[in-house]
Amino acid sequence: MTSAAIRAAGTAVAATEREEARREHRLRLAVSLAGFALMLVALLYRGVPRGPAIFEVVGMGGLFFGGSAVFSFLKLRALSSDAAAPRGDGEDQEAGQPGGAVGAEDQPDRAMGQRVGSPGDR
Repeated sequence: MTSAAIRAAGTAVAATEREEARREHRLRLAVSLAGFALMLVALLYRGVPRGPAIFEVVGMGGLFFGGSAVFSFLKLRALSSDAAAPRGDGEDQEAGQPGGAVGAEDQPDRAMGQRVGSPGDR
């Protein structure tokens, strides 16, 4: 395989994984919002519970559904901004420029997007 084919395969795998993550977080967001809406409907229909039940229904239910919805929303936003930003894999820039492509023969361990070394080496 040539270095361009290896880069293309790595990019395709990354795009597939990113799309799977987006689908999962969309589902999580929809389920969280639906659960939160059902909890609100139950509160409106039955009334606000008194005593320790308010902690269980409003506190734990609201925390779970609200927290899940916020987490999924933020993750979707991060995935969307990652997809829009150039990745520096050589697709948008020329070789030799900052973030440009480096041939697989020069750094074979990074051919499939794997990172080597410590964070200070980059």
